[in-house]
Amino acid sequence: MKKLFAISLMLFAFVLAPMPAGAAPPTEVDFTETYSADPGDLVFRVAGPNTFISGPTLTDDWAGDFVGASDQDFVVVNHSVAGFNNYRGLIEFEGSVLGAEGTLVMKTNGKQAGGTALPSAAQWTGHWVIVSGTGDLENLSGQGTFSGPSGFLTYTGKVHFT
Repeated sequence: MKKLFAISLMLFAFVLAPMPAGAAPPTEVDFTETYSADPGDLVFRVAGPNTFISGPTLTDDWAGDFVGASDQDFVVVNHSVAGFNNYRGLIEFEGSVLGAEGTLVMKTNGKQAGGTALPSAAQWTGHWVIVSGTGDLENLSGQGTFSGPSGFLTYTGKVHFT
């Protein structure tokens, strides 16, 4: 009898338990980044035929679904063979995403089509991913792609507030 009562109580509790909230679908985003770097702030290292260029951006402004400014530390590997230039960056963004305000940290990586060092009109393509946030952006996740010439990139992707 006690076992039957316990099972009935568990079923009753299960029926009355709150249902989990349905997750909203990810939101498509589209934004641009306009940036520049001061050549005096860049560090150039040569290893064999390759040149490593690292440093911070001087200006970094965002428009579209991401509105604000950022600081970015990056490394560009300029290979001696055209088409093998690579980039990785860590972006600290402050502003708003779809109207929600706060800060974000995003990782980016990509490659350059062409064999020239900065500044360059060669096209960049790559990926971005949000790794953390604060304020209204604390629970924002997202990822996508970017492309464009040095100094002006267009980003697309999806974000989701959890």
